[in-house]
Amino acid sequence: MALVKAVVYEEFKRTDGTYNVKIKVYHQKKKGVIDTQHFLSARQLDRYLKIKDKFILDELSITLADYRKTITNLGPKLDFMTCDNLKDFLEGKDEEVDFVKFCTHHVNALKEDGRDGTAKNHSKIKNSLIDYFGKDRISMLEINAAMLYQYEKWLRRDRIMTRINRFFGTSWKAQTVKFEKQLSNKSSDFTATLTISCVDKVDTRFEIADILTTIARQYHGRDRALYWMDYGNSRVSGQVVLSTLDKIKQPASEQYQPIDTLQMVTEEFKELLQAGEADNTPSCSLAEALTKQELFINSALANCGASLLWQLFREGILFNWGFFLNLQEFRTQPIKVN
Repeated sequence: MALVKAVVYEEFKRTDGTYNVKIKVYHQKKKGVIDTQHFLSARQLDRYLKIKDKFILDELSITLADYRKTITNLGPKLDFMTCDNLKDFLEGKDEEVDFVKFCTHHVNALKEDGRDGTAKNHSKIKNSLIDYFGKDRISMLEINAAMLYQYEKWLRRDRIMTRINRFFGTSWKAQTVKFEKQLSNKSSDFTATLTISCVDKVDTRFEIADILTTIARQYHGRDRALYWMDYGNSRVSGQVVLSTLDKIKQPASEQYQPIDTLQMVTEEFKELLQAGEADNTPSCSLAEALTKQELFINSALANCGASLLWQLFREGILFNWGFFLNLQEFRTQPIKVN
């Protein structure tokens, strides 16, 4: 709840003996003051510095009524404003409070409090709103009931998200598209140097291999398909395998013996994949999966697989092209390059 009140403070007494009337703003357990054009002498105040001049009181009542109306019109948006935000808004110094700037400040405050999980969720909401509006400055006045209704509909649609990787300075975009054979006949927008897959059905995995092989053969541009990293898991175990889609020329080395090909997972482990077809573990995207597989099997595989990629990107060399993980036995078995 926000409050505004006309006040006079001894600390704001000027050298000529007059006092400047302030509007005190109280919000979110913080207070601020707004200057007014009114200056009063001691005769216009009582001994407690309360205003007794009727004309000034009438003028201030108009100002306070206007402020209170403005605060009421903010509605739920008021909850997202700090005391300083509200003070600046009432003063007219920043008529359009930047919601993105506020969110960034709020997320940083959550991180300082050690609430990293909540900060991460709020950061996702901020990024989603930036995608929706198509700009990184959003006025608080633009967030209303009609906008939220359209935003909810937008969230349910297929959409493209563009991000900048802050470490490497590279950009990426996410697009909801069914990965099927028709993609191999489309533009290079559907190709990528590295493809990461995580599917439940063996047939789907073999179909992905067929699509990627076709794309690698047909397209030879900058984003030519070169690598495929495949994730798979059962109840307590799983594997991650990095394959090449064609021969990749390697630099000469006196210390190592480089190889230009990593076998496709569907070729090297074909029998293993087919043998696992009978596994009835539900999709990891379903709540039912939590009752039939270990809670952390997916995150454990994701982290180890990301570490494999990190080594490839950072060091430019791999001694293992995948691994098997058994979470029940806390054992990881690397797949050596040979």
